[in-house]
Amino acid sequence: MNNRIIRGYIFCIFIFLNMMSFDVVLVSYIPAAITKFIILSGLLATSNLRSNSKRNMDIFKVVLIYGILNIVVGVIILPENLTSENFSSIFSLVVTGYVFTHHNYTRETKNLIIKVLIYAPIGVLILGLVYQLVLNRSIFRFEGGGIYRLQGASVPAHYGMICFFGIFAQNISFFIFNKKGIINKIIFLLLFVILYLTGARTALLCSIILTAFYFSKYLKYPTWKKVLASIIWMGTSILYLIIDNTRNNVTGDNNELINTSGRTEAWAFFYRRFLDEPVWGIGSGNSSKFMKNSIIEFFITPHNEYLRLIVETGLVGACIIIILVVPKLYKNISLNKLKGKNTDFTIAILYLTVLIFSITDNTFATYQFYIPFLLIINYVDFFEQKKSLIRKNNVQKDYTYIT
Repeated sequence: MNNRIIRGYIFCIFIFLNMMSFDVVLVSYIPAAITKFIILSGLLATSNLRSNSKRNMDIFKVVLIYGILNIVVGVIILPENLTSENFSSIFSLVVTGYVFTHHNYTRETKNLIIKVLIYAPIGVLILGLVYQLVLNRSIFRFEGGGIYRLQGASVPAHYGMICFFGIFAQNISFFIFNKKGIINKIIFLLLFVILYLTGARTALLCSIILTAFYFSKYLKYPTWKKVLASIIWMGTSILYLIIDNTRNNVTGDNNELINTSGRTEAWAFFYRRFLDEPVWGIGSGNSSKFMKNSIIEFFITPHNEYLRLIVETGLVGACIIIILVVPKLYKNISLNKLKGKNTDFTIAILYLTVLIFSITDNTFATYQFYIPFLLIINYVDFFEQKKSLIRKNNVQKDYTYIT
């Protein structure tokens, strides 16, 4: 076993540690900043810095501009923005972005990476049971009004995010790798059951959408059967969402038409904060600083990535990022991509669901979400480049991911 393969396996271990959400529970034992530094440093040290991931290189350039903009505004205009939270946020975005501009695995470890994402939700559940025995921390979270949500070793919303990426990876394995044995079907079902129990509704909605797209593209059934299966699948899932929302409203003393679990209060709070510094913002990562001793202190960030962007970077920064990002998004989520080859289709669905996910949850503000997002893009780019190399050299090899 050569050095590259060993390094690839160690890289997968750090991915697994990231998905286990250790800093969520062990923050009283190990500071979250130290956990983040260990995971990001481990990923950087074990990366295979060879061939580039083109899509992630585009993302890295945007992230680098975002980081430089924050520092320039802090140094020249608003020195109070230069806080430890600000540097920690920029560090996470830039270092993680750089790591995933390169392919971080060999052919021998490529399947292990998908398995890490698939089995991470189950690992979080098992680790949660260990915490319950050792730390007397329940795997369920009580939120008042008789509402219990599965959290495992994490917190419900974060656990929902882990399940979302697990389901995304399982769709890739199930439909593209064609691994449809009974064990894989059981795992598919189990991931959705776990996600249902977390009560993370946006993560569930995005998982339903991406699975429906994969069903419609890859199932070898007549059109009427696909339509019928999609109606049953979507109808049952939407019914659950309505029932869950009604249960939260009735038992949780919430009069909102759509229960947002306190998010509307957080959004209103951060919008008022945006009005205090609308041009340049408060600085990346500084949202948590302004929440302390407020009515929404339990929120880490606004739980809306679009609102977070304008609050932390102001109108100037938000406009710059939008100008840089929108053309790339349009290119990658166009209709021909949704109808195209496996790699284009996967990227289009990933971008589409993450855009929806970002409405009610933390995405790029948390490195735990940012890492698997970049990992999937990196993974897809790897196979796309392999296909180009095979075509160029006219070498016939079996890469089952590519049609």
